[in-house]
Amino acid sequence: MISALKKAGFLVMVGGILLMIPGLGAAAQDGGSFSGSAEAGYRFRTDGTNSDADWVERLYLQGFTPWKLLGDGTEVGFVFLGALQEDVDGKPKPGKFDRFRDIADSYEDSTVGWLYLAYGELKSPGTLQLLRAGRQDLLELEPIAFDGGLVCVRPLSKVNLRLTAFGGVPTNLYELNDHREGDSVLGGYLDWRVLRSLSLRAGYLSLRDQVALLDGAERTLDEGLAVLQTAWNPTREDSWLGRVTLQDGELRDVTVRSSHRDEDRNFNLSAYYTGLYLTREVLPLTEDPFSILLSDYHPYHQAGLTAYKGMGERLGVEGGAVVRRLFDQDQENRYNHSWERYFLSLSVNKVPLAKSQFMIGADWWVAEESHNETRSLRAEYDQRLGKGGFFRVGTAFDLYKVDEFTGEERVDVQTYYTNLGVPVWKKLMVLAGYSFEDSRLREVDTFRARVRYEF
Repeated sequence: MISALKKAGFLVMVGGILLMIPGLGAAAQDGGSFSGSAEAGYRFRTDGTNSDADWVERLYLQGFTPWKLLGDGTEVGFVFLGALQEDVDGKPKPGKFDRFRDIADSYEDSTVGWLYLAYGELKSPGTLQLLRAGRQDLLELEPIAFDGGLVCVRPLSKVNLRLTAFGGVPTNLYELNDHREGDSVLGGYLDWRVLRSLSLRAGYLSLRDQVALLDGAERTLDEGLAVLQTAWNPTREDSWLGRVTLQDGELRDVTVRSSHRDEDRNFNLSAYYTGLYLTREVLPLTEDPFSILLSDYHPYHQAGLTAYKGMGERLGVEGGAVVRRLFDQDQENRYNHSWERYFLSLSVNKVPLAKSQFMIGADWWVAEESHNETRSLRAEYDQRLGKGGFFRVGTAFDLYKVDEFTGEERVDVQTYYTNLGVPVWKKLMVLAGYSFEDSRLREVDTFRARVRYEF
């Protein structure tokens, strides 16, 4: 539950940052930088019987200025990202089924706020490369948000080696009861550029996090994650990436990616493999750093191959395949499927206008365990309008699709959409969008309208 005190604190923080804008603007003239965006929007969803309407606001700010006392190239600044959501047509009654109930409806108040990022940062080209404190997210090992500190150093000037350490308290943005006593996140990683074309990363993340479940029960995560990663770029046209993670000493997943780009022949080729070897559990209404999913994922193999060939400036052909297989086919259920997808598409550029692009594609989906075989079409027309404006209309198909609001998984989802962005004054843009999703479960219309100002 977000209390009045939390709301007041959120607004005071936003107001304080806004009061700093004139000073940051002056700093930008002295070699610093200040940028960001403020966005306010309206969202309406309906399936013909039920509906939901919300106001959504987002604010992103970042500002940096030189700090010459610590040497040339040193900068100090901050990053802020927050959001507010307000229910327009009233919250669902407790215990009453609502098809559009989402995370925001779990709170008692009609207005809910989330503070995603709020940290200060010092960057330097010297031994101390980076120093950060506050609410931040870490992506280098595994996506995780936490309140705490991070420091990155380069101990040897002649060796391209960087050491990063971090620690703090994990941030559970979507818990109803934010119990943080005893919670901790601690870890570090090493980045070493062995050669100009070869880099290595090795790291470890320790997490202790008490989380609240939907039924009110609580559980404490006490886990460790080790990550080994290598990137190799033997030429400008070729790249390879390999990643292995171990959870509490057991192999959790393996990822291998490669790509080749031939600019002279206008040809691109990419392939990947991902293997999950441990069941990844997730806890609802919690930001779980070891699995940002909505339900358990059972062990599986997945591999994909994509090839693109351009023919002149106007035509392009793309084709490929993606295959997913569960280790144990008896575990197939919601969120866990074995399937195959084969696709082919044709794109046409600069027709009928100079800044337009049209794409049409065909897909063949096969899911043998559920006896589901589907052939589908997708298409999109994209037209650029002036400086930053656009108009887009199209349709796409998903054999399986998770609803971003409710967590429901839908089958055979055909989506029709259109989006419009119109710059109206300098850095002010009006955006509108509409989508219609037709699936076996239900039909949903979604309308969004936003105003965004970029600093």
